[in-house]
Amino acid sequence: MRLSRITIAASGGVMLAAVVEGVWALLQLLGVVAQGHALYRATGTFYNPGPLCGFMAVAVPVAAWWVWRGRSRWSEWTGWGVLLLCAAVMPALMGRTGWIAAAAGVATVWSGMCRLTAEQRQRLRRWGVAVIAVVVVVMAGLYMLKPESAKGRLLMWHMAMNALVAEGGWHGIGWERVAGALGRAQEAYFMEEPRSAAEIAVAGAPDYAFNEFLQAGIAYGWIGLILLGGLAVWTIWTAWRGRAYGIAGGAVALVVVCCGSYPLQFGEFYAVGGLLMAGSAGAMRWRSRQVRICVAATVMAVCLWGGWQREMRQRQGREWQRMRGAYVHTPLSERRADELLRHGGRFGWSHRYLFDAGKALRESGRMRESDSLLLEALERSSDPMILNLLGRNAQDRGDAVEAEVYFKRAAARIPSRLYPRYLLARLYADSICGPDTVGCRLAAEAALAMEVKVESPATRQMREELRGLLEMKNEK
Repeated sequence: MRLSRITIAASGGVMLAAVVEGVWALLQLLGVVAQGHALYRATGTFYNPGPLCGFMAVAVPVAAWWVWRGRSRWSEWTGWGVLLLCAAVMPALMGRTGWIAAAAGVATVWSGMCRLTAEQRQRLRRWGVAVIAVVVVVMAGLYMLKPESAKGRLLMWHMAMNALVAEGGWHGIGWERVAGALGRAQEAYFMEEPRSAAEIAVAGAPDYAFNEFLQAGIAYGWIGLILLGGLAVWTIWTAWRGRAYGIAGGAVALVVVCCGSYPLQFGEFYAVGGLLMAGSAGAMRWRSRQVRICVAATVMAVCLWGGWQREMRQRQGREWQRMRGAYVHTPLSERRADELLRHGGRFGWSHRYLFDAGKALRESGRMRESDSLLLEALERSSDPMILNLLGRNAQDRGDAVEAEVYFKRAAARIPSRLYPRYLLARLYADSICGPDTVGCRLAAEAALAMEVKVESPATRQMREELRGLLEMKNEK
């Protein structure tokens, strides 16, 4: 069956995008171009090597398809060139999700391209146990490569499921508020009953669900989850039926990346997803050429619009990062505080702006406006520092009961953090318990019993103050 030009062009576009990212990453590895994050050797146009590895993984099955089709020497050389580039870059990125996605995509292409005889199928069945054993060993090796990261990913998926059930509903809460829902779900989870030390150790403040299907469910409800899942199934099934196995393999790889990472936070993935859907539309066997062109153009336009929206958000976030130094590191005059509030019209969607502005206004004595911004930031972020600041605001107003609630919530949201427990002990000592209250001693003992992940001058100072509180209570 002859493939449409739409499908060929779309698959070529996917590989071209991977070549651009791969060459950029190689230049970063060679030290020619600056990376997007100082902690990593290569990030491509992203700020983290994980999304880059997932992006490259989507092109691997498409390139393998071009090699296996063998329609011309040019297409084979092109496919081999992309495969070699991916093989040169992906091992340095240490992206387990990307590696798994590439393997799943190539397996999809291979299963479509290979036509096994009865004898070959029988031989494959005999080797099935060995193949399964190899897969299990590889998966275990990938888990042991970064076990803490894997445990953290499992906890995030658990919290995302809880948030989906608790807050997703049929309409969702909006894309920018997903992190807040994850924070509330994690807070409730650790408040319910004592959890294992392993879960406490890996609990963090996630900005994403690390599963775009769950993320879409929380953001847009069950309707969004069903729609995204339906698009994925349609793309894979239509490409498979049209024998565009490279497009089907690339879509499978993208689905795997969506299940274990956060690709839809980047405009680049919207573009490559649009190319895959357009290629799948071009492979529709039961539609006319005009219909295929209209469907391909529509899905491509929608994906490009979505990617442009995400890119605009990323640019606005970077713009605020450049501007924030003028407000957060110096005391604010009334004029500067009013100027900071006016930026809310442009950056009010960003929890980073809301947190920075709320903290700056607190330090300027404008508590009511600080509370308003911090409460809005709490809807959009899982960071327990927002709860700490709200608690300190309440404590400064003399509302010790409200402050106690906020500090306990912060301690439950990330139970491995020392700071909220320190603030709670100080609250009991300063404004609730008096000199002979048991609460202060219990809070201080609980904080001192914690194992601090990263020792720093700040944590050492907090521990010294907590020991001082205990000594004062014991003397009395």
